[in-house]
Amino acid sequence: MTADKIIELNGVKVNQKIIPDGTRWKDSAKAIKAGFEANALYKAQVRMTKVKTVTMHNTEDLDHIEKDAERYVLATYNENMLSTRPHLYTDDIEAWQLLRFDEVGWCNGRGTKNTGAIDDISIECIMGEDAVSDAKAEDNAARLAAYLLYKNNLDITALRTHTYWINLGLGVKGSVDYMNTYKHPKAGKYCPYYILPHWSEFKALVKKYLDELNNPEIYRVRRSWLNAISQIGAYTNLESAKALADFNRGYKVYNSKGKLVYQPKQYYARYVTTQNKVAYKAIPATDAKTMGWLHKGISVVVHLGSDTKATNGTIWVQADYNEQTIWLPLKYLRKEK
Repeated sequence: MTADKIIELNGVKVNQKIIPDGTRWKDSAKAIKAGFEANALYKAQVRMTKVKTVTMHNTEDLDHIEKDAERYVLATYNENMLSTRPHLYTDDIEAWQLLRFDEVGWCNGRGTKNTGAIDDISIECIMGEDAVSDAKAEDNAARLAAYLLYKNNLDITALRTHTYWINLGLGVKGSVDYMNTYKHPKAGKYCPYYILPHWSEFKALVKKYLDELNNPEIYRVRRSWLNAISQIGAYTNLESAKALADFNRGYKVYNSKGKLVYQPKQYYARYVTTQNKVAYKAIPATDAKTMGWLHKGISVVVHLGSDTKATNGTIWVQADYNEQTIWLPLKYLRKEK
């Protein structure tokens, strides 16, 4: 299946395949089996005025299928998921989004007007394969739940299980955690089946990711932690901080507590060729075979400290160009500002 758009939410790849507004059941027999009239709307098509909760569900891993979330979305488009319309399916690899985050979903028996449906975002976490895959699927689900809580200005008390809504419908009263986990003898299901046995640990993981979003780590690029005046950048994204350090000799990356988190093993600088037909080679030697030629004004990334003098006195430097590592005469290069 091809996604309409691919985004990333809190470290999770999300393939968007939003059910278009106006979509209706095409197969009358399947519609009736799912409890709808023929040609009825295929999703609620009701906009949420405000998101109040994020609910976790579990659904089963599919045998011999690598990308389970994609297959569940495909099954939905093929009208094989009855009335189930969650916002997200996630497995151990990625997530797929079926509904916009501002529209009402249908998930496991909760109708369009029910409490917990009109203002809830639902996540189906696909589990049941093995311990390693299940742990990764849970981690993806926790990251998504944290992101959705964060984006809607909610705290961890807004995290729900499907069991919470079942208990609410059965008249159970108690704290959120009690309602989230109590197994009522009249309940037809206990969901999320795989997560509930360790709900407190899962909730703690969601809170950890939520706290990180609310109080992001700041990575500072300095010569040393104590030399604050040397700072040339501060980022919430570690990779951005690393990239800046890589291109500034002597700089390192420190976290908010002053701990060194990254020290480049190799520093780089951007140079540009200063004349036409600059030969580049696989080794720093004048008599080595020429691999090709660079025209004037071509930008390359030089490995600082790689200077090597050939037998004729020419100084060569190692550089990255066009996804390959080459050697160039330094005298034909000028450092970019």
